Amino acid sequence: AVQILRSMPDTYFILAGKPSDTDRVEQEYLAGLKERVTRAGIDGHFMFSDFRDDVLSLIAACDAIVIPSYPMNRCGRIITEGFGRVAIEAMAMSVPVIASDTGGLKEVVEDGKTGFLVRPQDSDAIRGALEKVLKDDGLRVSMGKAGRAKFEALYTARRQLFMIESLYDSILTGEVK
Repeated sequence: AVQILRSMPDTYFILAGKPSDTDRVEQEYLAGLKERVTRAGIDGHFMFSDFRDDVLSLIAACDAIVIPSYPMNRCGRIITEGFGRVAIEAMAMSVPVIASDTGGLKEVVEDGKTGFLVRPQDSDAIRGALEKVLKDDGLRVSMGKAGRAKFEALYTARRQLFMIESLYDSILTGEVK
């Protein structure tokens, strides 16, 4: 964020989501992020938002969505981004996605088409991809349109219902491989 603000001082960042009331690790992580933003002197460019019931309108107001997920070991378990719902919501709103190349995100985001996939925990790659999207209106619009088209083709409620019905039909007729 600091590097992006050097070349694009009119950029603003939103961190949306609320840690679980019982998860001290998440709460401490968020407190640490807020402290780092304040120490860097960029708190005027950040909005930390708790739970939102209007998340789609929040996403639609953005030029890009960054999902910097990475495999994380918690109590001996590896946790990854299983499905990539936020990426799908961004694509529904015609917003390009910059996401870590991990878990379900690499199945949802088409690198170079609906957004960019970057190495997990690579802040330079995230910054580079975000700068490309923010500085190139044509790229941002084309990625947004491609994301919307993918959403329409695969992720609408109607499409999902059709896919589930097709699966059940193939099970009932014994045509499942």
